Amino acid sequence: IAQGLRRHTPLVLTYQCDPPRGLGLKSDVVQVALDMSHKVALQRADKVVASSLDYAHSSRVLSKRPRAQVVAIPPPSWPRAAGMPTYRVGSGRHVGFLGRLTSEKGADVLIRAFRQSAAEADRLLIAGEGVDVAGDSAFARIKESAGGDPRVVFLGRIPDEKIADFYASIDVFCLPSTNSFEAFGIVQVEALLAGVPVIASDLPGVRTIVQETGGGICVVPGSVDSLAAALREIGRLYLDPSRLSAKASEAYGVKTSLGRYADLFSDLSGGTR
Repeated sequence: IAQGLRRHTPLVLTYQCDPPRGLGLKSDVVQVALDMSHKVALQRADKVVASSLDYAHSSRVLSKRPRAQVVAIPPPSWPRAAGMPTYRVGSGRHVGFLGRLTSEKGADVLIRAFRQSAAEADRLLIAGEGVDVAGDSAFARIKESAGGDPRVVFLGRIPDEKIADFYASIDVFCLPSTNSFEAFGIVQVEALLAGVPVIASDLPGVRTIVQETGGGICVVPGSVDSLAAALREIGRLYLDPSRLSAKASEAYGVKTSLGRYADLFSDLSGGTR
């Protein structure tokens, strides 16, 4: 029955990201196995959804697929309700990070860049938990890179209902990811929807949000100096919060994303909306 349904039902797959290379022999073996599995699955799909064509064209898996098979639809990003700046400490500029504290997220790079560029009254708010991923000891390195600096504040895991308060507490959001495990970064869209400018790594897929909205600066992945320079520069820019929110909503909001999915499914089924 399933095979019969498959012959008459279009198959759409979403592709999140390539597992990064160069993380050790065990990781490389897993990466090869995953790539082979992905390629088999993609061959059976009528359409493949990627978060952006920028990422699809750079992917070692998706770049091998026919261009007509790949469709770019960003993941839907919900705007957070207006929050209160409950995490602010003092009058200095507040820089924010929200995510898992693992090596590919680049929080240690951000801490070093912040300490290199920040004033005494500035604060770096790091929201997220340290987790062990295949023996990743990134959290220990992150804590070590802070060096006991009181300007670096570890908030731990923030409950979902408090995330709007986190965005309301910061002046700039940073997404300093370092490899292809990051293909989009919904958190940077959420920041823009809240009217907060973004500094993001110049990685395929990740950079498209800043490029599309004009909402910030892209930096060299893993470069402390590049990120420190951007932290200094973004303070001199005026990026209107209402414009940032409107541009992010237009390009990446729920209505936009779900509308593109509806169009895709309608085209595949031969129907009309």
